[in-house]
Amino acid sequence: MHLAGRHPSDQLDKACDIALSYGAYRLRTIRTLLQRAGPRQESFLDEHPIIRDLSDYARLVHDAFQKEAGP
Repeated sequence: MHLAGRHPSDQLDKACDIALSYGAYRLRTIRTLLQRAGPRQESFLDEHPIIRDLSDYARLVHDAFQKEAGP
């Protein structure tokens, strides 16, 4: 309530929205965002053309361990 008396409601709503997008529920976070607004956390992509399938990375790690072990 104290913050509502000191900051416009649109700024407070924006700070709360940004904090919520990060899963940050502390008053300190809201105060910090009111001082310097940050970007809203966007959801991560499940797939992207430049990101390989997880099995490719597993194979890469497996092959690397095989090379270290030697014959």
